[in-house]
Amino acid sequence: MVNPKSYVILAREESPALGVKKGVVVDADACASVIKKLVDKIEDKFDRSNASTCAGISGVGARVINYTSCITCRYADKFKHSDIINLKKQAYENAVSKDFSVVHIFPVQYFVDGHAVDCAEKRTGLELRADLRLIIYPVSTKESTIESFCIAGLDIPVLAFVPMAQSASLLSWAELEFGCVLLDLGAETITVTAFKYGLLLDSIVLPLGMQHMVSDLAVGLHISMSYAFEILYSVSLYGETTLKGSSNLQLDSSRVSAIINARLEEICELVKQTIIYMNLNNFIPGGIKLTGRGSLLQGIDVFISNHVNAELNCTIQKSNSCSSTEKLAGYFVNCLHTQSCFF
Repeated sequence: MVNPKSYVILAREESPALGVKKGVVVDADACASVIKKLVDKIEDKFDRSNASTCAGISGVGARVINYTSCITCRYADKFKHSDIINLKKQAYENAVSKDFSVVHIFPVQYFVDGHAVDCAEKRTGLELRADLRLIIYPVSTKESTIESFCIAGLDIPVLAFVPMAQSASLLSWAELEFGCVLLDLGAETITVTAFKYGLLLDSIVLPLGMQHMVSDLAVGLHISMSYAFEILYSVSLYGETTLKGSSNLQLDSSRVSAIINARLEEICELVKQTIIYMNLNNFIPGGIKLTGRGSLLQGIDVFISNHVNAELNCTIQKSNSCSSTEKLAGYFVNCLHTQSCFF
């Protein structure tokens, strides 16, 4: 919960994501019950009567696309702020089919009479063109997300793209400017998001995650899912210790590592090919920064580095979970106050 008058996080609660599959709300009622439970906990800490609602979206449905908008004048005149709004409105109405909804619109470059400019306002010309980057989301998924908040008794939320919120908190100006990849190792999805020149370049969601490794361990070792989860986050990827379960089951760590490594090698290969697809394989000055629950695996940064560095030539580092919460709060406050890239 964020105070809209200052960049401060007033309260924070976590809960298993019931009703959510691969980052997408599939059961609005189940998701609403989780939201209501979290809100009730927060209300015990402070009065939320004046608080606004902002929901982060991600998952397999989110996509990043490019679109070019253009407006022309009969006579040369100075372009106004309303003209820039019209460019975004044109993209909102024409860029995607009715099955998708535009969540964010970012200007990449403006052109006045074919000449690139940093700021188009008050420039004189006959033609104003803008290269825009759009984040789109399936309408059905967006509606189910909003429905969950409404069932929970909250206002209709402003939607924010999760990798953008993470970048505001975890990445420095230099990393955003010179090039960086944010790798979100989630439970059911892995999100690969690239930034350069201070802009979001692309974001691709891979439909696998840490829960797949839990399932691999449960099946391969004939143990429960809950115990497999404990093992995953307790054993080092390069450890040699022997694990012991509650049922006196002796587990050889080398076998555990072999099961985890097999899935991680698949993940590393998919991540590597995704980054190459984004045309970032030559050099990534800011490196790859790990976040999400999967980044807590012991030795995950070394493992990924050993498997991708030969081709990607970059550093791998875990993000600081306590890094700049003010920036994270500020990102959501900006969404709530200005809604400059929302429609």
